[in-house]
Amino acid sequence: MGNKKQHTFRDLAQTAQLINETRGSNAKIKICAEFFRAIESEEDLELAAQFLGEGAFSDLSGKRASVGSRTYSTLAADICEIDYEKVFKPSKTALGSSSEAIEKLMHNIPAANKKWNSEGLSLDEVFRIFEKLHQVSSRVDKQEILREAWFMMSPLEIKYFLRIMGRGSLRIGFESKSIVSSISKAFGHKVQEVRYVHMITGSIGRTAVLAKNDALEEARFTLFQPIAF
Repeated sequence: MGNKKQHTFRDLAQTAQLINETRGSNAKIKICAEFFRAIESEEDLELAAQFLGEGAFSDLSGKRASVGSRTYSTLAADICEIDYEKVFKPSKTALGSSSEAIEKLMHNIPAANKKWNSEGLSLDEVFRIFEKLHQVSSRVDKQEILREAWFMMSPLEIKYFLRIMGRGSLRIGFESKSIVSSISKAFGHKVQEVRYVHMITGSIGRTAVLAKNDALEEARFTLFQPIAF
C-alpha cells in the first residue's frame, strides 16, 4: 500500500475543471473513468468518488462541515485585502458564484496571490480538514481552519474545496448518475449492476471500491440504513 502513487486534491480539482470544460456526457464520463482507473489506493478512490458524488462526507455519515457563505466570503476578502461590501459582493454578483469569485480574486489580486502555495495536499489531508470544520462551531475557529488550509491550496483547489464542502452540485454538468456510469466504465461493469450496488450500500465511495475489486456481489443491505428507490 505504501508504494502506491498517492493522488492529490489538486488532481481531483483539475479533473473536475476538465469535466466542466468538456461538452457531452459521454466525454465527461470518459474523463472521470480514466481518473478513477488511475487511482491505485482504495482509500483515495473512495474519497475521490465521495468528493465528486456526495460531498465532504459520505451520505451515510450524517456529518456536515457547516460553514456559512458569509464566513468563508469575508475570510476571502480579508486574505485578498479588499472591501467585502464594495469589492467582493459585486464580484460575486457578476460571476453568480461565491466560489468562482474567490478563485478569480485569489488568482488575480497580488496581495492574495503571494499568500497561497499549492502543496499537493492528499485527499485524506483534505478530508481531515473537513473533519476539523465539522468539529468546531464558532466562526473564528472555522475561519482559522480555512485560512490555514487555503494557504496550502491553489485558487482552483479552493473553489472545488468550497463546492465539495457545501454538499451541493459541483456545477460541472456531472451529477450522481454520471459518477455511477464513470465507475462502470472505469472497472468494466454493467451500469445497472453498479447502480444497484450504489442503491443498497448508500455510498458512492464504497461502490467504487467494490467495483475496482470486482466484488460488487459482496454488497449487502444493512438494517436501518436508508436506501434509494
